[in-house]
Amino acid sequence: RIDVSVHPFTSGMSSKDVRVTSRYRTDEWYQGLAAMIHEGGHAIYEQSLGDSPTSIDTALSMGCHESQSLFWERHVGLSQSFWEFAIGD
Repeated sequence: RIDVSVHPFTSGMSSKDVRVTSRYRTDEWYQGLAAMIHEGGHAIYEQSLGDSPTSIDTALSMGCHESQSLFWERHVGLSQSFWEFAIGD
């Protein structure tokens, strides 16, 4: 689920219920796309966690969380391959 908010964030209730918010402006479309890719990284991390009540199925730290979202934002979202795919022929 994706909703609009002033500041983008991701909330995970379980690995099967992860919600993402983003922001966008029609005159700055890239900001919305970058925010969505970043928050998508958080969502993928949350969805990869298990559903058991044990500590092994919880996020290790905000550092791990942020590293996953920045990987998607910086290494995927800024890559030439991504833009070739996004823009198409």
